[in-house]
Amino acid sequence: MAGDGGQWFGDLIPEAFPGGLAARLGRPWAAQFPFAFAPPLGHRAAVVTKPLAIVFYEKLLPGSRLPFRLADLGWRVSEVKLANQVIPEVRAQMPIVVLMELALRTGDTCPVISEIRRDPVVRHIPVLGYCDPKNKKLCDAAIAAGASLVAAEAGLLEQLPHLLNHVLAVE
Repeated sequence: MAGDGGQWFGDLIPEAFPGGLAARLGRPWAAQFPFAFAPPLGHRAAVVTKPLAIVFYEKLLPGSRLPFRLADLGWRVSEVKLANQVIPEVRAQMPIVVLMELALRTGDTCPVISEIRRDPVVRHIPVLGYCDPKNKKLCDAAIAAGASLVAAEAGLLEQLPHLLNHVLAVE
């Protein structure tokens, strides 16, 4: 059963041992919970070892380099290409953090941030926005919309580990 490249404890089926897996392991109390030791036949447990970040950007720099920087830091990345796809992607994927460019050619992403904050299922997910710091009005609008942190796009890639630590800090 475990010949598919990896072995995990759940591959051990209780019926394979006389007296059951719990007896074999010397844990008689565990016999009451057989589901805790083996998944149903044909099922594999999903193991997620990297946190997920959803990234939305329009400008190529620094946006296109952001997913690679996150991957270097040990993150899985899901890129969203259109602003109207951010909300469905966040609901479907339930990421640890959302990173988004605030200034768009046709407006800004403040309405998207507001929608994330209004949704009771995903409102807890931190949003890290970035833009040109000279656009003070947009930075203030993003904070008012519910962005957890707004960063300058010029230093985003270099400061990304610190920004992520700050935005993910539990208060």
